[in-house]
Amino acid sequence: MGVEGYIRSEIQKLQALYRDAKVYAAGFSLGSALTTIACLDIHNLFGHCDELYTYGEPRVGNENFANYVTQSIPQRYRVIHHNDIVPHLPPQLPIPYAHFAYEIWYDKNMQSYKQCGAEEFKCSKSVLPTSWSSSDHDINYYIKIGAWWIDSWNSLT
Repeated sequence: MGVEGYIRSEIQKLQALYRDAKVYAAGFSLGSALTTIACLDIHNLFGHCDELYTYGEPRVGNENFANYVTQSIPQRYRVIHHNDIVPHLPPQLPIPYAHFAYEIWYDKNMQSYKQCGAEEFKCSKSVLPTSWSSSDHDINYYIKIGAWWIDSWNSLT
């Protein structure tokens, strides 16, 4: 059994035990692109994928795909660290790749962030290509950001 079959089987088992449980999905880099597709698959098979968190995600599909993600997944956030190059890939031309909403864009020191829609110029899209950085794609930045989300969520529960 491949990863897809394993995940489907495990979700089916968990939903049999916990019918009202929410399904969360998270991933980093290429894994976040795969997580987006997996969350849609889970939504289509089981009726819901409640929350999606991606970190340093590249563009996955065209605008229709991005709109479908936005409409299908109730809570979805693409977290981007400062000048990370990966969220700008693949480029939007000649094929019109697009991101889904919402973007959470962190500053260099991860002290503050802005929340934007899908492809707004006030967040990561405001960064010029000459400033894009592969070092800002380091998973160690995203681990810290992820820890902040977990700490914030735990304080609410």
